[in-house]
Amino acid sequence: MVTATRRVVEIISSDPAKIETYCVIGNLGVQIEDASKAKDKKTADVLTEKMRGLEKQLGPEYLSLMYGLQTIDPESDDGVEIDAMLKPLDRPCALE
Repeated sequence: MVTATRRVVEIISSDPAKIETYCVIGNLGVQIEDASKAKDKKTADVLTEKMRGLEKQLGPEYLSLMYGLQTIDPESDDGVEIDAMLKPLDRPCALE
């Protein structure tokens, strides 16, 4: 999983359009969480569909990684390492 993460980071970070898409996905994730907390299922569902469409633009490697991350404990050694590898992708997003 660490190798797959490294590859996804390389793919996204080398393409400005993919970086922008990654940032939009992150923003949608926050909006989905907010809608879920507000018990607004309709809005959460619409935002989730939008996110799924954008995720496809990042490629099959990204989709596979996101699916695989669901089985990894974020507190495990691999989880911590993967999180550290993904953090640099968030830096350009903070500028938006």
